[in-house]
Amino acid sequence: MAKRNNPLLYVLMFGNFVVYSLVLALSRWAGQFPLLSMDALWRYFLGFVLLGVYAVVWQQVLKHVPLTIAYASRAVTVLLGMLWAVVFFSEVISLQMGIGAAFVICGVVLVAWR
Repeated sequence: MAKRNNPLLYVLMFGNFVVYSLVLALSRWAGQFPLLSMDALWRYFLGFVLLGVYAVVWQQVLKHVPLTIAYASRAVTVLLGMLWAVVFFSEVISLQMGIGAAFVICGVVLVAWR
């Protein structure tokens, strides 16, 4: 069993959050095509596969990382979603969204800080 303070566990956990946020971006991308078109279907399929990878890794993370830290840290997917919105969909982040993101970061740090 891995130690709870192993930094690699946290790298794995945050990497897994990147995978999850990419699934959400893929779903949005697929939604831009007609529902049963090949363009939409392969994007949904890729998202489904990545979601399976996420689920397996998440279960392993939960074995070793305290539950309160793991679930509080999951809030960073909001920030990653904002990043993908800018990178992939050319969206603009408003001041209110930036302030909200700062609150999310502060919350995660407060919960994870011991």
